[in-house]
Amino acid sequence: MQRLPKRVYVFRRILVAALTVIFLTAGYGMVKEVASPSFTCQDRTITVYQGDTLWGIAAKHCDGDMLAARYQLTQAYGTVIRPGDIIELP
Repeated sequence: MQRLPKRVYVFRRILVAALTVIFLTAGYGMVKEVASPSFTCQDRTITVYQGDTLWGIAAKHCDGDMLAARYQLTQAYGTVIRPGDIIELP
């Protein structure tokens, strides 16, 4: 079996390094978007009632990017909320 020229190995290393930088940069941009939400909530504290969902709470009490609002609520309270829970909105 014939060995590939050295320039092929150098090219592969440069390509892998470039792709790594591109993906890390793109990932940083996505994290930055989540870290600085583009939504506001009118109420600061609410009580959960029967049938409430995080999506419904975000839609009712927040304006702007609903996905970011729901993501923040899910990060803070998980996916299960129960009637009587007190939730502080971001």
